[in-house]
Amino acid sequence: MGAGRFLPLIAFAFLAALCGVLFPLTDAAMTGAPLVPPGWPHLLGTSPLGQDNLIRALRAAPASIGIGLVAGGGTVLVALVYGYAVASAPGWAGRVMLRISDLMLALPDMVLMMLIASYARPGPAGLALILIAFSWPSDIRPVAAMVRRERARDSFYLAQSFGAGAGYLLRRHALPPMLPVLAAMAVMNSRRAVMHAAGLAFLGLANPAIPSWGSMLAEALTQLQHPGILWLVAPPALFLTGFVLVLGRIGLAAERDRSAPETTETAPC
Repeated sequence: MGAGRFLPLIAFAFLAALCGVLFPLTDAAMTGAPLVPPGWPHLLGTSPLGQDNLIRALRAAPASIGIGLVAGGGTVLVALVYGYAVASAPGWAGRVMLRISDLMLALPDMVLMMLIASYARPGPAGLALILIAFSWPSDIRPVAAMVRRERARDSFYLAQSFGAGAGYLLRRHALPPMLPVLAAMAVMNSRRAVMHAAGLAFLGLANPAIPSWGSMLAEALTQLQHPGILWLVAPPALFLTGFVLVLGRIGLAAERDRSAPETTETAPC
């Protein structure tokens, strides 16, 4: 019951993140002189092109945050479906599927992401898909282990013996006990995804027409010898750090909220 009150907020956040990925904002207009120090009306200074740094960071936020949330949630979703298939498949088939995921883990994922991004120059949606494609194998083994644990329960066996389908078994029997761990995995994947996306943009491997915190950091490097490097680096660095910290706090709060009803129910025993 406690965690249920977060579902509308989670749904709204995911919808907003999806909109930020699918419909990213354009860069800020050139409204001031180049490299103006922080002050009024440019609270965090201006860029070499006279763009307000605060407005640029805010306009880059929907796409940057959206990539992290969509990639984190998508990675867990793919891992859940694949891990459930691994745990439900016959012995030899499950082992083959695990070896496939192990083979993907052995690949240099960051190098492959850089190669694909350098060729495609993807926008936020493309970056999210690339991150999902190379992130899900690391979650397969823990997800498969949790599914096997739930499949060993009597309630799961009875529902299966009465003809329940795979979708019903996953939704009603396997998924609810796994939600706290899956939420923690989604948080970790989102934090990693937003940093990877910023890194690719920092290297110039994303669509340059779409503002991002990584591309802002890359542009700041061109002014290393100028005092303005301080107010060029500060906005994207602060936004990145703040997003990672807030996401971590939300994950911890959701984890405590999910575990609280269980401890209160078992305490009288």
